[in-house]
Amino acid sequence: MLTSMKGKMGDLTSSNQQQAITAQNSMSLVQGEAGQAVGRLEVTLQRLGEKRCEMETGMQQYSSQAQQSVEAATALQDRQVTELEKKMDTHLKEAEKEIKAGETTMTTALTQGSHTLQEEAGRLEGAREELSGEVQAVEEGLRRLCEEMDSSQRVQSEMVKALFTEDMRHDLPTGIC
Repeated sequence: MLTSMKGKMGDLTSSNQQQAITAQNSMSLVQGEAGQAVGRLEVTLQRLGEKRCEMETGMQQYSSQAQQSVEAATALQDRQVTELEKKMDTHLKEAEKEIKAGETTMTTALTQGSHTLQEEAGRLEGAREELSGEVQAVEEGLRRLCEEMDSSQRVQSEMVKALFTEDMRHDLPTGIC
C-alpha cells in the first residue's frame, strides 16, 4: 500500500507538477500577452504623445501663422490707409491751389474789370461833356439863328412896311401925305 500510495502520490505529484507547469505555462503566456499588451499600450501612448506634440506644434504654427496673417493684414491696411491719406492730402492741396488760382484770377478780373469800367466811365463822362458842349454850341447856334431870323424878320418887316408905305405914297393922291 505504501507503494501504491507512493505511486498515487507520485501520480498526484506528477499531475500537480503537470498542472503547475501548465499553470506556469499559462501564466507565462498570460504574462507574455500582458507584456505584449503593455508594449502595445506603451507604443500607442507614445504615438498619442507624438500626435499630441504634432497637434500642439501645428496649433502653435497655425496660431503663429494666424498672428502673422493678422499682422500682415493690419500692416497692409495701415499702408493702404496711409496711401489714401497721402492721396487725399495731395488732392486737397491741389484743390486749394486751384481755389487760390481761381480767387486770384477772379480778383485780377474784377480789378481789371473795375479799371475797365472806370476807364469806360471816364470815356463816357468825356463823351457826355463833349456832347454837352456840342449841344450847348448847337443851342447857341440855334439861338443866334433865331436872333438872326428875328432880326431878319424885323428887317423884312421894316422893308415890307417901308415898301408898303412908299407904295402907298405913290398910290395916294398928292397932297395927302
